[in-house]
Amino acid sequence: MFAVLIIFLLGTALGSFLMVWADRGGLARSLFGRSACGHCRQALPPIHLIPIVSWLFLRGRCAFCKHRLSPVYPLFEAGVGFALALVWVRHLGWNPDLFLVDGHLWGLLARDVTFTIVLALLFIYDLRRMLLPDRITIPGIMIALVWNAVLGFPESDLALGGLFVGGFFLVQYLVSRGRWVGGGDVRMGVLLGVMLGLLGGIEAVFVAYILGALVALVLLALGRATRKTPLPFGTFLAVAGFVVLLWGRELLSFVF
Repeated sequence: MFAVLIIFLLGTALGSFLMVWADRGGLARSLFGRSACGHCRQALPPIHLIPIVSWLFLRGRCAFCKHRLSPVYPLFEAGVGFALALVWVRHLGWNPDLFLVDGHLWGLLARDVTFTIVLALLFIYDLRRMLLPDRITIPGIMIALVWNAVLGFPESDLALGGLFVGGFFLVQYLVSRGRWVGGGDVRMGVLLGVMLGLLGGIEAVFVAYILGALVALVLLALGRATRKTPLPFGTFLAVAGFVVLLWGRELLSFVF
């Protein structure tokens, strides 16, 4: 439990950093310069930057101008923390003897932590900016391909996954001339394919469409969106990729 708690807390701090990365639009901008209120531009002291806690303590408002702060901040921070804790528990359980964990399992754990971080960054990037940057997806494709190959996953399955899932979105992009999906979705499709393999990539696409449809129906019912309101589909692909990464086999056995 202590290890899981530490992983969760580290994950919330990482989530805070990924949020800054997405808001500032680049890694270099997120590493340098002090954080400031997006409304009054007042520099924020470190005590106001504690993940989740600061937002709750300040009651969701800037301490200087009282401008309302989006609840997306603490929710995303907590989400990344929970996601990394789930990865840890999925691979090692609640009470692992870390000295008995073999190297291959450590490799799978490190791989899935890395994949989760990449998916979390793409999730919040698309949610905040409606953008899936090539400077994230393309390195992610290379990392996923090499890491899976090193761990012994069939290169042919990874290549077919990237080609099929990426090709699925590429066809939509070409037929609709970019109206249905964007170029970033094509690259993210390739990423999911080489990350999850052919079957896992296809499964992630199905899960993403189901999630997107459910969210769209809720937004329509609440009057928060219309049939023409664009949705950040990369956000749903990221969630679906994480779900399949951890529970892909269980989902397949449930369906079939």
